Amino acid sequence: MGSAGGDSPLPGVVPPPVPASQDVSVETALSMSAVYRSVDILCTSVSQLELGVWRGISELKNVPAVVARPDVNLSLSSFLKRTVMSLAGNGNAYWRLLKDDAGAPVQNIEVLNPSSIVIGYEDGKKVYHYSGYTKPVTFQAWEIKHLKLMEVFGSDYGLGPIQAVRVELRGALEMRKYADNWFTEGSIPTGVLAAKDYIDGEQADEYRKRWEANQAKRGVAVLGNGMTYSPILLSPADAQFLENQAFTITQIARLFGIPANYLLAEINGNAMTYQNMEQVDTAFLKYTLTAYLREIEEAFTDVLPRGQRARFKVQGFLRADDRTRADVHEKYKNMGVLTTEEIRISEGWGPMPDELKNMKPTPAPGMPVQEESTEDNG
Repeated sequence: MGSAGGDSPLPGVVPPPVPASQDVSVETALSMSAVYRSVDILCTSVSQLELGVWRGISELKNVPAVVARPDVNLSLSSFLKRTVMSLAGNGNAYWRLLKDDAGAPVQNIEVLNPSSIVIGYEDGKKVYHYSGYTKPVTFQAWEIKHLKLMEVFGSDYGLGPIQAVRVELRGALEMRKYADNWFTEGSIPTGVLAAKDYIDGEQADEYRKRWEANQAKRGVAVLGNGMTYSPILLSPADAQFLENQAFTITQIARLFGIPANYLLAEINGNAMTYQNMEQVDTAFLKYTLTAYLREIEEAFTDVLPRGQRARFKVQGFLRADDRTRADVHEKYKNMGVLTTEEIRISEGWGPMPDELKNMKPTPAPGMPVQEESTEDNG
């Protein structure tokens, strides 16, 4: 083996060429653990958020059914997961709006398979050809709400992470395949038999056959005529190309906007603490999740009556730990900014029950119990 040079994972080891015609589908990309986990994090993060509806600056107490349960056949969580999955995997999400006509209120919303949608034009009007049912269907523009992850100028379609970097993902898939087949189908020999003097091809074949026959039975190796054997050994890390796999995970995390530590990927020189973990969560919400949240919020707002708008309540995603929240609540209570009732409601506990209002606080373990004085202070 000669030196391969370049970006070869190991000196003298060159991965096989990849056919230029080979493409990477959403399903193929999801077979990579880092891609699957990245999409799962996005879906889970959005699906756990609560949706509210506002009119002006006032939040509606009763969320309209089209937002509370967009698809009567699915939970809101499942509906949001399908939408985010479509955006993250395909760059596009398509909602079928079930209503009587263009001006009628929406009765139900169905998330369509984005891979089965082809956008076309009939008489200058945009239509959506869908092949996801038993028979192909053509929907008019007012029947479809089209959500795009990234707008591409001059294109009717949005652009998703997988479609944007197919070449990089294809290379990562080929590297994984190459590592998996290293020991079974690789062309790298297990060792080298070297003679001190020159031997011709016939002698070389004879030595090799004898060596393989002997080692097949795990017998004692006997070498002569200046013959030496040098095994080709790889460490477990080199054999599985762990360094390259770690780099691939970092690339995929960057592609989907997922913090590397969410994928358990280690970044050299970056020690995570609780404080900067909170900063990472905030940055993830601000620079990654917002792209999905805003698109979904605007889509819901478009199907609501005029003057109403839908918004995600993201405070729960950035919820601090119990001790931090307790300190903040105590601070605001002492300042007169919050009452006990308001604190309970913010924690999701509701108003304080009557039986608890007159209950005396229980002293902490080890603290003396203060008895009430019976003396007349008058």
